[in-house]
Amino acid sequence: MWAFLLGLLFGVIGKAVYDVFKEDQLPLAGSFNTGRLETLLDETRQTVRDMRDEVRQAVEAATNTVEERTGAGGRRRRRPRTSTTSESAES
Repeated sequence: MWAFLLGLLFGVIGKAVYDVFKEDQLPLAGSFNTGRLETLLDETRQTVRDMRDEVRQAVEAATNTVEERTGAGGRRRRRPRTSTTSESAES
């Protein structure tokens, strides 16, 4: 119970300190108007689309390179089975 009361007291003190030192809120009709915000969001969306395309192309290129180097062409190669020391000792 003491911890609860102490937490409540710290919360009230913290809120009072915050109210004393907080800055004035920005006016709603400030430097950012709706058109400017929409333009900024559109630019951000376009940048994200471009980045997605670049990542997709890089993944495709890497996949093609790996397939060319392995010659797998979509199928997996199996490693040849090697004998273990216990199998070779029995022979």
